[in-house]
Amino acid sequence: MRFISKHISIRMEHSWVVGISLLLIAGFEASAQQLPIPSGHSVVDSVRGDLDGRAGSELAVVYNTRVDSTGEGSPRRVVIYRLHKGRWKPWKQSDQALFGSADGGMRGDPFSGIEITNRNLLLYQDGGSQWRWGQTEVYRFDKDDFYLVEYSDYFGKACEDSTAVFYSQSADRISVLRLYEDCTDEVSAISSREEEEFGAGNLRISFAGRQERKIFWRSPRYGILISLARGPEEN
Repeated sequence: MRFISKHISIRMEHSWVVGISLLLIAGFEASAQQLPIPSGHSVVDSVRGDLDGRAGSELAVVYNTRVDSTGEGSPRRVVIYRLHKGRWKPWKQSDQALFGSADGGMRGDPFSGIEITNRNLLLYQDGGSQWRWGQTEVYRFDKDDFYLVEYSDYFGKACEDSTAVFYSQSADRISVLRLYEDCTDEVSAISSREEEEFGAGNLRISFAGRQERKIFWRSPRYGILISLARGPEEN
């Protein structure tokens, strides 16, 4: 069995910038590169890089889709743009890849970063209080859309228990590790561990349809509940 800690990569810091100006986002090569921000949207973060292997690069932007006037947060949208005649044109988007701006529990906003690395689009989220959670999603373009190729998830509380999950689309595998921790006199120690790996079932989860259907398992050996998609009723 592969050791799961080699794969789990949950980024728990909460660092992003709100209100990046159009000039900062679009001024990579020339000020003529204009970003058509949709009406009522505001920019949360952005990143530029190669996502399709063609000449030039793409621009991925995270938006709030409305002003939060109630404290309940704003839904999030990720739009990927291509350059066309000096202007950014929308190419692909997802309204299901990110939680809303107030869905991080006590931490508030769960969004913690977006990256483009090796033609992969990476999204980071985390939240909670004493019980903390975090997840990393990796998407890659294939033929007609971006698809989830890796997923890392963590949920746990110090001195109690924690569960880490890793999904690989290419390997068609789910790996899960649950640790139980005892703390006495400011000394912590792992009292027991449950680790297993099993087939995922040849999933193909699109960027646009990230939460179209509920996807979950009970691990065959330890019965650990693993959820990969919430389904439409919880979007």
